[in-house]
Amino acid sequence: MNTKELIKNTFGTVAVLTIAIFVIVFIAYGYTDVEGQLKETLTITIGVFGGSATLGAAFIAANLFNDWKEQHNVQILANEAINLIKLIHDDIGLIEEVNAEIRDAIYIKNYDLEIMTNILNLGEKIIGSQNNARFSSFNFFYRLTKNNGLRNMIDIHSNKVRNISEQLKEMMKHKYDKETCCNLIHSNNLIRAQTDNIFDNLRKYILVE
Repeated sequence: MNTKELIKNTFGTVAVLTIAIFVIVFIAYGYTDVEGQLKETLTITIGVFGGSATLGAAFIAANLFNDWKEQHNVQILANEAINLIKLIHDDIGLIEEVNAEIRDAIYIKNYDLEIMTNILNLGEKIIGSQNNARFSSFNFFYRLTKNNGLRNMIDIHSNKVRNISEQLKEMMKHKYDKETCCNLIHSNNLIRAQTDNIFDNLRKYILVE
């Protein structure tokens, strides 16, 4: 319920209650022949209205605070989801760099020093990207969302990305054997494709109506 509707409904209820009290008390005093029927009825009605208005204002304030708190929590989740999307997008960039170097290795078909250096550097870059700050971000998000399905997907993704470094070393041992290179490119492309599902799940925490 938006703020305008909340205020309208709350004070509408207070007004109806006040009118009902006025009518009931006025009729009751009429039957009992109370002196100053109207004056006494107004006195009681005003007291009831004041109390009801105070309670109504407190009710509105409590609801507004809860709405703010909920919106604040949603914004925190959205910010964390955006951060995770950026981290995984960085993984995709690394995977594309690795695939480009592997293709060079296939086409040059020799133990080229520059390619070997580039691949070694990429292997170190991959290891460096899977750092404590990254895992702290993931764990913080997991604690907020308690989304175990998404956690499993990201954990599997991270393990596969880390494993690329070992696969690169294995490829170099085989001196860029074409079959080994092609298998690694295929494996990397599968990792890239599987990130789409992770992105879809993370976007749900950003695209809130």
